[in-house]
Amino acid sequence: MNRILLLCVLLFAVPALAWANENKLDVASAKPFVEQRARIEADLARGEIYSELSAANATRVKASLDVISSQLETAGTVASLSEESRREVASAQQLVNTLLQDAEADSRVVCKRELKTGSRMPTTQCSTAGQQRRQRESLLKPAQHANQ
Repeated sequence: MNRILLLCVLLFAVPALAWANENKLDVASAKPFVEQRARIEADLARGEIYSELSAANATRVKASLDVISSQLETAGTVASLSEESRREVASAQQLVNTLLQDAEADSRVVCKRELKTGSRMPTTQCSTAGQQRRQRESLLKPAQHANQ
């Protein structure tokens, strides 16, 4: 029984990890940076995966992608970059991955069924995780100000 459960967990976990790694920017991978950049820019333009990415953070992502592009255009590969350039590329890559990962998590749609007051019919309310977080924060602000 435990082996079957473990097998089921592994069967579902491996594709999920592969999908998560597919969305990460990795300039040292075998996949060319140009393809990775095109995929990220297409995802940003579509506005589905990263719908909760602010305009300021989208600008930071694009600026970081420009930094990586300029460094790789002059050197060709990460291995041929100087130590300082490698640090700059690694920093830009980390910023891109962090911003996109946070935006992707906040853009996840979460639905819940609620009973409206005076009704027995449940309704489904869907919103993004970011919207729900902002709503919780706005409800907590008056209580925090009252305690001060």
